[in-house]
Order: sequence, then C-alpha cells, then structure tokens
Amino acid sequence: MSWASPWFLLGALAIAVPLWLHLLREPDARARPFSSLMLMEQSPRRSTTVRKLRYLLLMALRIGLLLLLALTFARPSWWLPQSGGPAEVAGNRIIAVDTSASMRSGQRWENARDMARSLIDEMAPGSQAMLVDAGTRIRVVADLTADQVALRAELDRLAPGFGRLDYGQLMQSLATLGEIVEGGAALHLVTDLQKTAAPVRFADLLVAESGPLVLHQVSQGQADNWYLDVVRRVGDQIQAGIRGPGSTSVSVSLSVEGQRASSQMVAIPASGQAQVTWPFDDGEPSGRGTRVRVGMDVEDALQADNQRFLVVNPEAASPVLVIGDGSRAGLYLSTALESSGLGLKVSRISATAQSAPAFTDFALVAATDLGALSDALARQLEDYMRGGGQVLAALGSQAVLSPDLGLAGLALDSGPARAGPAAVGDIDATHPALQAVSGLHQLSVNRYLGIQQRASDQVLVRLDAGDPLMLERGVGEGRLLLLTSSLDNRWNDLPLQPAFVSLAGELARYLTRSGGWRSSVTIGSTLYPAGEALELLQPGGTAVAVNAALPALADRPGVYQVITLEGSRLVAANLDPAESSLAVLSPEQVARWTSSGGSAPLQTAAGDDSGREIAIWRWLLLGLALILLLESAAGNRYLKVARQ
Repeated sequence: MSWASPWFLLGALAIAVPLWLHLLREPDARARPFSSLMLMEQSPRRSTTVRKLRYLLLMALRIGLLLLLALTFARPSWWLPQSGGPAEVAGNRIIAVDTSASMRSGQRWENARDMARSLIDEMAPGSQAMLVDAGTRIRVVADLTADQVALRAELDRLAPGFGRLDYGQLMQSLATLGEIVEGGAALHLVTDLQKTAAPVRFADLLVAESGPLVLHQVSQGQADNWYLDVVRRVGDQIQAGIRGPGSTSVSVSLSVEGQRASSQMVAIPASGQAQVTWPFDDGEPSGRGTRVRVGMDVEDALQADNQRFLVVNPEAASPVLVIGDGSRAGLYLSTALESSGLGLKVSRISATAQSAPAFTDFALVAATDLGALSDALARQLEDYMRGGGQVLAALGSQAVLSPDLGLAGLALDSGPARAGPAAVGDIDATHPALQAVSGLHQLSVNRYLGIQQRASDQVLVRLDAGDPLMLERGVGEGRLLLLTSSLDNRWNDLPLQPAFVSLAGELARYLTRSGGWRSSVTIGSTLYPAGEALELLQPGGTAVAVNAALPALADRPGVYQVITLEGSRLVAANLDPAESSLAVLSPEQVARWTSSGGSAPLQTAAGDDSGREIAIWRWLLLGLALILLLESAAGNRYLKVARQ
C-alpha cells in the first residue's frame, strides 16, 4: 500500500473530539412535574443498556467518519500484482534508461544497466517490452518485442552520453509511446532522479492514462562534484568559473590550440565558488578561430565536467548598447549577452543619462524598461529604428505609468499590470530567434502588461491566457523585439532560468544578422543548419558523413570544425552545467511526483511490478458518504428520543 499524502493521516487524531464530547455529556437533569411518590412502591433500578449502546453507536459512527475523512485525504493505493495468461496486456513494458551525463558518476551506469537487464529477464511469458534511450533526445532503440535476447543486445550497446535529460520532455514522450501500445504498458524509468532534470512546472511531469510508471533509482548517497560552469573571453582575459559543494584546492590549466599555456593552483572557499583569469592575446589566429581549453585536475564524482572549451573568433566584436532602468535588469542582460558566445562588445548607460553615444554606432540597442526612457532617448531610439536599427526591449514597473509609450506606436491596454502567475502557452518554434532555444515552458510570469497589437505584429511567445509575452514589430527599416514583462526577477523568473543566456544570445544573433553560426553550444545542440555543411570534423579530427537533410548535433564535449562553401568555422560544445549538479530529488518530491500522474500512482521499486494500481481512496469516498448518512440517521433518532 502507498500513500499520496501521508501527512493527512495526522487528521485521525481528531477522533478525540467525539470521545471528549461523549464523555462530557451529562444525563438529562431537567425537573419535570409529577405526582407524589409517597404511595409508590420502590422497585429495582432498571438497566439502561439499550440507551448506552445507542450512544456508543453514534460515537462509533462519528469516529469512523473522521477516520475515513483522514484516510481519503491521504489517498491510499494498493498495488495488485497481475496474474494471467500470455495475452495479459498489463505485462507489457516500456523500459527507459537514463543516459544523461550525470549517469557517468560513480556506479550509477553499472547499477542502471543491471536494473534494466533484470527488468528484461523478469518479463512474464508472452509479454513484450520496448527499450528507450533517455538522453538529450528520446529515441526508441528496440521496438516492442518479446525477444529478450534482442533487448539485451540493444541494452549492451547503450552508454551514458554527455547530454542533459529533461524529465518533463521524457514524460510526454513515454506517455505517447504508451498510447501506441495496444491496451497500454507499464512505464519503467531507470534513472538517478537528478534534481536539475525536473521541470520547474510540476504539471509537466504528469503522464496520460497509458499505464503505471515505476521509478528505479540507481543513485546512492551524496556525491561531491566540482565543475567548470563557464569559460569566456572578457577583453584581453580568459575567465573561468568553478563551482562545487565546498572548499578544496584544485589545479587549473589553460591550453591554446592544444598547447598548455599556463596553470595555477586555486583555493576554492567554503562557498564553493571561485573565478580564475589568464591574460590572453589573439596573436595571429586563423580565419576560423582559436581553440581554447580550460581543464581542472580534481578527484570528484564526475570527471566529464572538469574541462570546458571556448572558440575565440577573430572577427571584430559586434557593439551592443544596453540602456538600464536602475534595476538589476541591465546587469542580467549584459552578462547574458557577454556569455552568449557571439563575441558581443557590450556597453551600458542609464535611462536617465544626460548624454548618450550615437545609437548608429551599435549593431543592437537593448532597453530594459521602455517606460524609464527620457524623452530625448525615446526620440533617438525611434529614429534609430526607422533608419534600420535593431532594438530589444522590455516593459517594467515604470512602463505602467506610461499608457502611451510614445515609441514605435506602442500603447498599453487600459488597466493595471496583469497579475499572474501565468505560464507560457504557444511558442513559435519556427522563428529563427527561437529555433535553438529550449526551456521557455518552464518560465513563470507573475506580472506583465497588455499591448494593443497591430495586424502586422508577429507574436513569438504567448502566455496560456492568450496574451503576447514576446512580439516582433517592424518600425520603418528596423524592427523591435518586445518582452511584455520585465527583464529582472521581480515580474518573472526569466533571469533565473537556464534558458536566459541562450534566449538573449539567440535574440541578439537574430537582430544583429550574424547568421546561423554560434561559436559555443551545449551538448545536443545543432552545429549547423541542415544542408549548409559539406564536411564535419569531430573533436580529435574524425570526419563525419554529412546528411544534407538533417542538422548535425554536438554529442560530445570539444571543438568541432564545420566546413562549408564559404569556408570553415569552429564551434565549441560543452556540458550543460545543470548536469554537473548531482543532487537528487527528495523523498517528498518523489512522493508528490509518483502520486499525481496518469491512471495510477507511481512508485519507486526495484523488482517486477507488472500489475495494476487500485486507488483505494475512491472507494473510501463511497464509504464516507454512507457513514455520513448513517450518522445523520442515528443522530436524529437519538435527538428524537431525548426530546421525548
């Protein structure tokens, strides 16, 4: 038996209330007129057993009512093993094995392989199973089959990769696979239950009514891991950031074009965060860029994230101007643009500045709150756009005070800022600025402003209520990309999302017309658009056949060389820093997940769980209604007798 919300069982302590009330109840001592008793003969005292039994029955019904109420809210379920013939559909299984980078830690992969093999070995006669590789991309490696030998062979070919697993995406894929299996199938997920793999919105973990889901956890204990979370060029320096669980000392080295340039010992404080810098001079780099590698020598739980790669492009950096509104939005946006890998040179001014540089000197101008702009800056920005300038802007608390922003024909809907929380609804994934961005569905918006739209406006992102969150508007020869919420973390959590840096970079790349190339990507990202590459050299120089119909993906860390008709370019691919956090979901989080989805509550198990889940709490609701009727009837009868 499992409980969805076991804390509600504490409500059973409420049975003390009817017990206390019945113990306090005193006999009816009201005086009633009666004739003289002098001539009456004394008789033995009569028994009151019937009246006491009636009181006990009422008390028992009230106690049972409270007990059933507590049990119902705790939502108990009973796992009933199936027993049947070969045609029993419930014996079918979809076995998904986590192959993300975190599975390289310790014995996680060995445990996962042993667990998946036992699930195959324990298949009931006549049942079938499907094997799924759950990594950055969810793919079926063995279709539904009863051939255990073939399933084991495909399992032996699996290996942990370097990508990141998103449980929300996985649950949707498993639910779809379960629906195509006739009668459904039990979904078995073999994973380390990594905390960063869980989506921000819990609703993304819910599965359709395709079958029960069983979790098989293969991680054990707490794993300490230090990792490089960022390597970037800032001016004439290379900066690297180190994160970890606490203090230690590590040796960090810098290599340029495969040659070690410098190394130094770094003492990481108790906060677990440190920064390392090296002077850097391009010299005379090749036209395709300069390879840079930062490595860290430390014994920890995951070695794959102890190195990070960077490509320093020889092209002149595109100048970008960020106009801040006095909040942290300017700092957040500037940092994201500098970390985007586009080689942007970011300058910052205040929205209240008395003088400003010529906007025509910048490839992109970003304003963190259009309502904070002075009249002079607003006019200059309008002229900049009409002359072909590109603007990225947001609305914030100061825009609320300006229903008519006097810029690009923008006007707010009447009324105050829309209150949330709101979730992201539709996303135009075909738009060039959003094709390489993922994770926007995890965004939570607390406040935003309604915009009076034009027929020519293109909405890139809508909220679940239908209001635009991001839209594109043409202004003269230029264009405006507008976010209807703020760029700080007061109205939404966008700056706190892993997708923020990627989104800022892709929007800047689109607006500055820097093409489809990016010098830095995460594992699993597209290296080049489909059909535009002639040859691809993987890290180490291995040539890969190019498919003109499909884009090539970065599947391992390192520097890739892409050769096209226009020349060759270098692209650095690195692990997603979210994979380096090896913390696992808490038992409370797992219990919430396993009790809230699909046709049956989920459970963490290690053995054969073919069967079905019976939700006992649904039957308890019927019992609760029945006892409520009986208690009402018994209570009315008791009151009637008491009145007589």
